[in-house]
Amino acid sequence: MLRIPVPRPEALLQRVPTGGLSLPRPVEVATFSIDEEGTLHHDERSLRYWDPPSQLPVTVVAHPSEATAPMVPPAMDVNDPIPAEVDLTQGLDTWDPRALGGIEPLDNLLHALVHSRQWPGVGQGAAANLVTWRGIVVKLMTSVYPDRGSDGWELGATMHRGTLFMCEHVTPAAQAAETASHADPARARPTYAGYRFEHLSTNPIDPSDINSVAAEEALAAHRADRTHTAPSPRAQFCTVVQTRIGGRHRVVVGAEVDCCRIPPVSADQNEDDASRRQQRRVYMELKTHRAGAPARGWRAKLLRVWAQSYLAGVPEVLVGYRDDVSGAVVGAQRIGTLQVPEIVRYAASEDQYRQPQQRQHRSSNAPDWDPNACLMWAGSVLDVILDAACNRPEGTYLTVRYVPQQQCIEMEDVRPPYVTRDVLPAWFLQLSSS
Repeated sequence: MLRIPVPRPEALLQRVPTGGLSLPRPVEVATFSIDEEGTLHHDERSLRYWDPPSQLPVTVVAHPSEATAPMVPPAMDVNDPIPAEVDLTQGLDTWDPRALGGIEPLDNLLHALVHSRQWPGVGQGAAANLVTWRGIVVKLMTSVYPDRGSDGWELGATMHRGTLFMCEHVTPAAQAAETASHADPARARPTYAGYRFEHLSTNPIDPSDINSVAAEEALAAHRADRTHTAPSPRAQFCTVVQTRIGGRHRVVVGAEVDCCRIPPVSADQNEDDASRRQQRRVYMELKTHRAGAPARGWRAKLLRVWAQSYLAGVPEVLVGYRDDVSGAVVGAQRIGTLQVPEIVRYAASEDQYRQPQQRQHRSSNAPDWDPNACLMWAGSVLDVILDAACNRPEGTYLTVRYVPQQQCIEMEDVRPPYVTRDVLPAWFLQLSSS
């Protein structure tokens, strides 16, 4: 068994070059849709557009000081009715968490790569070093900042034609935790609120491209319907992007995109055809957070928010703040992905003056997390995993697990007995060998 100790962030930051680290701008190489029945389509039918209800106040964060803590919920009369357009609890009593479907295998991502002719030879004629879902790379990136409540995670991996493919395992512990979560109304409620917020704030019709009475009527109809229809967590639009981690690792990841917006045409643009609109669209990540929640927990959550968006090239995050007493979303902030680390750094500098007694628990004005540590660690751990995988016979089943109690990542040549399928499906292996 190979054991990879996870270093302290401070040790990683000592190796960061002057000016810091960054990923090359991710390049989109494919897109695909999953419909409400779970069927794959090589089109954009499931892409949704940012279209918040008129009752929801949305502000654009211009300075890090504006988002260092969740907004405080406004005073509300408990007897006042909650408008359906901002009610995140409507439909909760009939929602079945099991409809979420669980961990997704690689099949849809592989189909998208083949359909877009990115495989064989992913990306500009050169093979990728790693193909996986975004969430798996996020796990690797953020493991340098351990989550105290985490039980760890486990991945399956195999090398094929010089590329490492990775998927997530459903361990008995993870299955038990998921079952318990589904049975606990207190834990199911915020999960449902997230889907409900996305449902109420997006539209399959682009509100910036209404050029006829019929289109305007269709948009109005969708806005009315979404207040009393249930969210569909199975339907999703996905982007497939290519980037580099650690300078030498070409990585291809698939990622769900919550929605997009189309900025207005600038004064010097004469046309606004479909291709130009597609080039201008801005992908957005939608999140919810409890209004008035502790600032420290908020900044910890921003680590994963940043990693998810940054890795997939999603430039904006839209956070809806929910009042868990009334069940309403009471406000929202639009935050640039690149602003997120600045928010955490600014909050740390403010803490130095507001709460000096806490400095004994961490270095002076050090932020809760640093993106440079995440990027440095992601490159380092991929160095070890990929080198080890290359030294095994092609097709060897590898298990990679994170053990938070020991702060290490383990890798061994074994497939656990509870894993019933291979990393790569037979059709993909046959296609690649033909």
